Amino acid sequence: MVPAETPPYNIDHSGDMKKNAG
Repeated sequence: MVPAETPPYNIDHSGDMKKNAG
């Protein structure tokens, strides 16, 4: 679900990714 060019901690359109930023 996470684009290779976009780090998980930089995802804003996906709230679920924010939780996995850590």
